[in-house]
Amino acid sequence: METVGRGLEWLKSHPRVKGDSIGVWGASKGSELALLCASLFGDIKAVVAKSASAYVFEGIGEEMGKVHKSAESCFPVDSPQAGSWNNTI
Repeated sequence: METVGRGLEWLKSHPRVKGDSIGVWGASKGSELALLCASLFGDIKAVVAKSASAYVFEGIGEEMGKVHKSAESCFPVDSPQAGSWNNTI
């Protein structure tokens, strides 16, 4: 998420980018990232999500496929992050 945020700041400052018309594209897990970022960063105005999942799952690692849990369980229900996430769905 931080990398996308830094990328957005760079794009907005670039002279050849219309900063109020930034969109993102992603496929598979990239579409999960694109949708999640668009829900958190107001600067993203359009999303193309190819083969998107209805859920955002944990990252790729040794445990992948053994134990699946949704990334939304990373925030306590009463946290500000969970609140903003729930309000955007």
